[in-house]
Amino acid sequence: MVWSSVSWVCAPLREPCVVVLLGVLIASLAAGCGDGEAQSADQGHESASVCGQHGDCDDGQFCNGPERCLPASADADPRGCVLGTPPCLAGQTCDETDHCITNCSLDSDADRDGHAAIGCGGDDCDDADANRFPSNLETCDDGHDEDCDFATVGTLDADADGQVSATCCNDRGTNAEPVCGPDCDDGRAQTGVGATETCNLVDDDCDGTVDEDSLLPQYEDLDRDGVGNSARPVMACAGAAGVSSIGGDCDDLLALRSPRQAEVCDVADNDCDESVDEDTVAIAWYRDGDRDGFGDVNAPAPALSCSPPMGYVLLPLDCDDKDPSQAPGAPERCNAADDDCDGVVDEGACTLPDGGVLDAGVDAGYDAGFTDPCEGCTWRYACVSDCDDPRRLGVGVNHVCAVSEHGNVYCWGSNYAGQVGDDQYTVYDRPVRVNLPARAEQVEGGANFTCARLVDGSAYCWGAGGHGQLGDGPAPHADCDGNGLDCSPTPVRVDLPAGTSAIELGLGRRFACARLDDGTVACWGANGNGEVGNGGSGADVPTPTRVVAPTTETGVLTGAIALAVNYENACVLRAFGQGWCWGQNYRAQLGDGPSISPAPVRWRSNVALRSISVGWQNVCGVTYGNALVCMGDNSGGQLGLGATTPVISDVPVTPAWGASTNYTVGGAFHRCVVGHDNQVRCVGADENGQLGDGDPPPNATCSYGGSCATSPVPVMLGPVSDLDVSDEVTCAIATGGVYCWGPNGGGMPNVMTPATAPVLVEGP
Repeated sequence: MVWSSVSWVCAPLREPCVVVLLGVLIASLAAGCGDGEAQSADQGHESASVCGQHGDCDDGQFCNGPERCLPASADADPRGCVLGTPPCLAGQTCDETDHCITNCSLDSDADRDGHAAIGCGGDDCDDADANRFPSNLETCDDGHDEDCDFATVGTLDADADGQVSATCCNDRGTNAEPVCGPDCDDGRAQTGVGATETCNLVDDDCDGTVDEDSLLPQYEDLDRDGVGNSARPVMACAGAAGVSSIGGDCDDLLALRSPRQAEVCDVADNDCDESVDEDTVAIAWYRDGDRDGFGDVNAPAPALSCSPPMGYVLLPLDCDDKDPSQAPGAPERCNAADDDCDGVVDEGACTLPDGGVLDAGVDAGYDAGFTDPCEGCTWRYACVSDCDDPRRLGVGVNHVCAVSEHGNVYCWGSNYAGQVGDDQYTVYDRPVRVNLPARAEQVEGGANFTCARLVDGSAYCWGAGGHGQLGDGPAPHADCDGNGLDCSPTPVRVDLPAGTSAIELGLGRRFACARLDDGTVACWGANGNGEVGNGGSGADVPTPTRVVAPTTETGVLTGAIALAVNYENACVLRAFGQGWCWGQNYRAQLGDGPSISPAPVRWRSNVALRSISVGWQNVCGVTYGNALVCMGDNSGGQLGLGATTPVISDVPVTPAWGASTNYTVGGAFHRCVVGHDNQVRCVGADENGQLGDGDPPPNATCSYGGSCATSPVPVMLGPVSDLDVSDEVTCAIATGGVYCWGPNGGGMPNVMTPATAPVLVEGP
């Protein structure tokens, strides 16, 4: 016989065998039958080869005990087999059918339990089991019959409801169902055979079915506004979460739209009656002639409409609607004009000592025809004034750019593709000025290319262009490295759709997008994962193309009020704080859907967002309650959840950042947040100093193998006015100028060691 996880236990007096799966190896058997297919007694010795397993030694007989393959044993035969020891009890014999039976002439009570075997005139139903005989106390177990009566299973009744627990059973054999107690939940007195079934997700009456005859027809209510989606009927308990007995919701992802809502003037069907803005009051819009985002304060009459007319805005605060350089928040220049529209001329503007350094009509900040001199400033000229300090950042993969108060663009860092924009390929460890045709409002950095948005609504890009990311069409540019690397070391104008102006830019790894003044979005560049949003994927798109509408709409995407771009994703905000995203979805950063979304899909947040941020394979949004919600990759702990588990869910999670969030930016495997105190906190990967806390990398191991922190840490820097991040480098504007941290000393290619704390960037 061989060792097995199956025990063949035989009834006395040659009754049929019953198979009981024990799940463990047993060392001996109390009684038994044949242990394999019948063989002759010496069949196992015919082969002279050494055994490899116990089965090689099986002689097909039970009563002579199990044979084992033990070649090293002194008792082994030439094949390495050790013969078995008879398993029958004293007083039992092995009959001609290879069964152990009680030999009444020798001993009628082989198991010594005080009861003779039935075959010997006694009442013991199993004379091989000393713990099974009539009058023995039946205990609650999963199958052993102690008293030779299958009907008794024990007395366990933990909930005192008068019914024995269903965990108490007697096994009646292979072809018979076990006998068990009736109570399927012995910890709950309300559960048992004969109990009333209620709608509570529990099998109250122990019939194997849950909530039968108590479920009601309902509708799925994802936004929990009390009105469900008629197209998604479900059977559920009355009052269950996420369902409603009332149908008719036309947008079950947005609680602000349902038959219970009042119609407001917002170009949306708020009350789900298939009419838009009926019986609502129109909004006043003001002409924005210079397209600086502010309407003419002196306009004779506003335009009344529920939606913004072309060329009109909400705020009538522009003191000169013909000059885009004059608007609220604009830097005050020394030019005898009220640049910031605060009613005061030239306040805070600096003056130039005799023999000044500015060229009237050429240098930014000094207008032609104005005779009073103006002093040069820290970030443009080597003077002590800070009136042209940096005010906005754009961090690329391996270079950094900044826009100054006077609209100058400065870049530094790696420059092998001309991404610094000075018509050279020199690496710079301090800022150099980019020659642009007009004052810049915004600059953004990608993978070896840069784009800027100017005050006149135009956009210019420079650097690597092999994927069409410069946006000026399919014509090739310069060969940067002599090996066919397409690039332009000087700015080229982006070919935006005719009649439109850019009001916001966003750059990904090898593509870019612009939010236009008509509420649409145009993208260009690499499109391998649908990042251009034109409804397809694959070929590069070298000319800006409008993003298509979601599949539930027609035409192109409209109503965009904010834009966020990074890596291979882009997102916009629309009315009511709805997030819509497209591009790569490998880590479910866009929701539980296909790996590529070449058209916008709803970023599934059941709360309205006031801002949205795209990281590498994750997306986060800031709610109007100043909470942060995120979905997607978390392999560096960059979502701040205390772990590195990815968020693969249609429901965004809320990280515990511990402070109200102003805005957030995301890198490759780290993310930073600016709180309402304007302090910066970062979380995630830190092997190259990405967290900026001045400490060595933490001991925690990211799921991708690096060192990371899964809870936010404060950056060693005071309040900031701007913050941006690329793969691993992070930069901020604080008191004193621009500070960067991360690999290469925070973006300085000539520095080989990481900067674990913010490093001040030396001015131009």
